[in-house]
Amino acid sequence: MILFDICGLLLIALGCSSGYFLGFQKGMTRFFFFIITVIAGFLLAEIFSSLAYNFDFSNHNLKVSGIRLRTLPGLLRSLVAIYVPEIAKHLNEAYYFNLLLSDISKAIFRVVFFIVWIIIAVPIIDCVFLFKKGKVFKFKKGWDKIYGLVLGFIQSFILIVMISSSFNGIYGLKTSFENKEENPTSALTMKLSGNFMFDRLFKTDYRGEEILFRKDIESLYSLQKNFQANEDILIVLADLESTEIVSATIVELYFLSKGVALDEEMISSIGKIPYRKELKHLYDAYQLLKELDLKEKNLLNWDENIIQNISLHLSQCSILDFVCSYLIYDYLPNYINLSFDINIDEVLWTKEIRIISEIFGILKSLGIKNSAINDFKNDQEMITHFVHLLFESDLFINNQEVLINHYATSYLPEEIRLIQINNLSETELANILLFIAFLNENDYFEDDFVWTKFLTDQNVEKMVEYISQSNILIDNLDLVLRLFFLDSVFKIETIILPDVNWKLDSGKTELKCFFELFRIFNIEKKYQKEVLTYCEAFLRKNEISALIYLNSESIIDYLIHRLLGKDFTYLKPDSLDSNRVKTELMQLIRIYQELVKSEVLYTKSLKSMSEENISAFSRNLSNSEFFKLNFDLLFNYFILKSNLPFKDISNPKADLTEKEISDLLIALRLLEDVKDEEELFLLEKAEIDKILNSEIIFLIIKDYLYQLDSENHLVISLSYEDETWKEEMINFFTGVKLILEKNENIGIRNINLNIIENITTGYIGEDSDDLTTIIKSRILFDTIIARIYSLKRDPNTREGVLIIDIYEEDWFDGPPPLMRPGELRNFVRGLQIIYKELEIDLNNPVLHRERLKEISAGTEDTNGDGIIDDTDDNDLREIIKSKILSDTLIFLMYEEITT
Repeated sequence: MILFDICGLLLIALGCSSGYFLGFQKGMTRFFFFIITVIAGFLLAEIFSSLAYNFDFSNHNLKVSGIRLRTLPGLLRSLVAIYVPEIAKHLNEAYYFNLLLSDISKAIFRVVFFIVWIIIAVPIIDCVFLFKKGKVFKFKKGWDKIYGLVLGFIQSFILIVMISSSFNGIYGLKTSFENKEENPTSALTMKLSGNFMFDRLFKTDYRGEEILFRKDIESLYSLQKNFQANEDILIVLADLESTEIVSATIVELYFLSKGVALDEEMISSIGKIPYRKELKHLYDAYQLLKELDLKEKNLLNWDENIIQNISLHLSQCSILDFVCSYLIYDYLPNYINLSFDINIDEVLWTKEIRIISEIFGILKSLGIKNSAINDFKNDQEMITHFVHLLFESDLFINNQEVLINHYATSYLPEEIRLIQINNLSETELANILLFIAFLNENDYFEDDFVWTKFLTDQNVEKMVEYISQSNILIDNLDLVLRLFFLDSVFKIETIILPDVNWKLDSGKTELKCFFELFRIFNIEKKYQKEVLTYCEAFLRKNEISALIYLNSESIIDYLIHRLLGKDFTYLKPDSLDSNRVKTELMQLIRIYQELVKSEVLYTKSLKSMSEENISAFSRNLSNSEFFKLNFDLLFNYFILKSNLPFKDISNPKADLTEKEISDLLIALRLLEDVKDEEELFLLEKAEIDKILNSEIIFLIIKDYLYQLDSENHLVISLSYEDETWKEEMINFFTGVKLILEKNENIGIRNINLNIIENITTGYIGEDSDDLTTIIKSRILFDTIIARIYSLKRDPNTREGVLIIDIYEEDWFDGPPPLMRPGELRNFVRGLQIIYKELEIDLNNPVLHRERLKEISAGTEDTNGDGIIDDTDDNDLREIIKSKILSDTLIFLMYEEITT
């Protein structure tokens, strides 16, 4: 570069010397022609660049970067194709690319032509003036030379600046291409001249604006060098003077790479985009985007103000209307895995972004925290505006069907995914969302939601109104009602009337009546008051809708299984007309009401029923066709669920009166805590009396006793129709209770002679007479006698102990006024004396001689009065009062003597 400075000094020296010799007059003329030459150079450079643009250099065998030069545009296209091969096939048809290529090519030719022109034309002019004689003005000879020298210096300086500026621009671009940080030139002339002249040549005009290519090329190469670290790419691009044409070229090539056919209108629209302004908006939007947590999966957690500001910038970027659809197709699958295809054609994205931003704000205002469709406030104005925005959205309109089906598949319960949604209008969607918001406001989607609490009279009216206003809900009413029943205790398969106009008052009345029935079914005690209120209101109206009538079988089936369990099978009445259905359904609801009122529904126990409850309950049962038809099944169901011993006994009577039902319920209530048959017989007399008041229970217990008789646990001599059974049953319970209380190891199935040890007989010194109480029961009397007979000695086999030869009437105590003790009483007393204080099984007794020797016989003074008389102990006298014992003792003595 020192050589360049030397050349500059030589030019100045030649200019000054030639000016000195020419003088002021010729120097001024030469300077004038110099200026004209420079101006002509500018003008001719423009003409030459246009002519040379398509000049064919094929004959000159020139190569640039290994590429043969034919035409300069062709060379530039080849270089672009090498570095950006993806767009190579689209270069010829790219309007803005070729326009930019043309401007750059012409600018290059202008620089080359101007440099050559100046280098050739100026010396020629100087030579002409040096050797041509002319008229000399009358100046002092010394000053004329000095003025000529000054003009020569000025001309030389201008020439050096123009040439140096052109070369300085070329060297500056070379430096950028080589990615050097500093300008390598050391030429002072270049440093002083700057890039003024180069910029005036290497430029173009686009849409009325001047573009200096040098500045943009240097900025782009600087951006390329720092691409990885530079976060301000958009703002750098926006500051380029060639931003408009370069951006239009990039957009055009992008479309061509996507196979988009560009017509004149499309090309014109691409060129009209204000890229510089929009790139700044994109930059600002990008800076705001960095403030968001992009790793957040729930987008609704993003800051609303940032989203609004991003939208404000992006909605002013018309470029998005052109490229956004293609960018989404390219990049969306990398970030979101959609299970369905979306249609984003013909979407005006600037409007769409504004709408999405507004929707985001509304969703935040509605309190939505996730993607759940049910999580928003019941704000009619906001929801209506939200739906209006949806129907303004091209994206929603284009994908309405697939979006709705996706949500129906993903969010609705599986049981109702068959719901059909066709021709969804703005009003329809708003109504459905308001309905969902209404449900959400009342905690429908919470785990602890309760229909009974929700279905107030006011809410029933609203429910009916929302449903009747929606064609979709009406068309899918069976599925909608099924949705309501999913988490409810009330689960039925709903049958919908086909010919009802649900929008009319008659249709609304049908729905209202159905929900008023639906709300009474609740099994939680804390809602007892509400259930009773709703039951009373429903019964007071005393009417059922056609919808309820059509579903009456399912409703009754639900009621029965709710009260008696899913496994309970029952008989159904023959086809009922509407009046009989109404009567039966009302009767079942009254029964249900009494179960709620008495709390049996919650406790599952009849003990919570008061006498008043039992009376009302009995009255309703007696009026129920279902109860009459299924009494046997119902009774056996309850008996089998109890701990009572008589489980295999069939009920002999089904057509019960109200009193009989009441007596039965009272009896069952008392029997509820009985865990086994022993506990049954340990009940108090008052309880036994109430239990036996029930004819059904009385007969069942009678059958049960006969069953024990057949199993040899009891001996019953009474006929089944004996009129004394009622009294006998009371005596039997009283006697058995006494036996069980006095004997721990004795039960109803093993009453035997061991009971004798612990009972009293009314003998002298005893405060009570248990035996009299026990043998008041003919069953117990006969059973004890049977146990005594079981010990009778068999003369053939010699098995047994007792010698029994008694007439039947002798077993009984004598009638008043004598009150003679019968054989049974004497026998019991005798055994008690013989086996007193001995641990022996009386069912298999052994008479010990040593024990008999200890028995007093009235032969000793036992009372200490010095006299042996009847007042002294005489146990033998008491023993031999029993004919059985006396005969047995005589037989034993005889047997001992003979042996």
